[in-house]
Amino acid sequence: MDVDRVLLDALFRGRLVELRERAEEAGLSKSGSVEVLRARLIQNQVLGDVDLSWDSIQSMSHKDIGGVLKLFGVKSSGSHKERRQRLWLHLNFDSRRLTVERLAEMERDELHELCQRLELPLTGNRTVLMGHVAGVLTSQANGWGRIKRSLWRSGLPKSLRGGGGRR
Repeated sequence: MDVDRVLLDALFRGRLVELRERAEEAGLSKSGSVEVLRARLIQNQVLGDVDLSWDSIQSMSHKDIGGVLKLFGVKSSGSHKERRQRLWLHLNFDSRRLTVERLAEMERDELHELCQRLELPLTGNRTVLMGHVAGVLTSQANGWGRIKRSLWRSGLPKSLRGGGGRR
């Protein structure tokens, strides 16, 4: 995938204030945690030409999803279904807000929608649906929402950053 590695490196290292400034300059929402803002910026500025809708994620190959997850700086291993779940969660939720504990506050329709997007069984009462989603959140714990520590500490390795612009 042809991406601007210098920009990606800057987004990995960026602090909340810097990321908010970048988002404002790009006309994007500057709300949310640093992780949510970083994902939004990567999606729109680094991967702007890649369709990351739910339908598109469903049709991506195992290898392509792994590459996209790496560009977001999150865990890229796992089965095809796990990778799809992780990418969709990373793009659409804040890992600090979508927790097992907070599922109890959700309505059945919200849980049903989550089950649909996470490719889980859609039948059962609210408690059953909550259990399905909780299982995914538990299995995906620390795999989405935050970039790998090595990336925010030191950015992309110099060998991947390149001299400038796209690589």
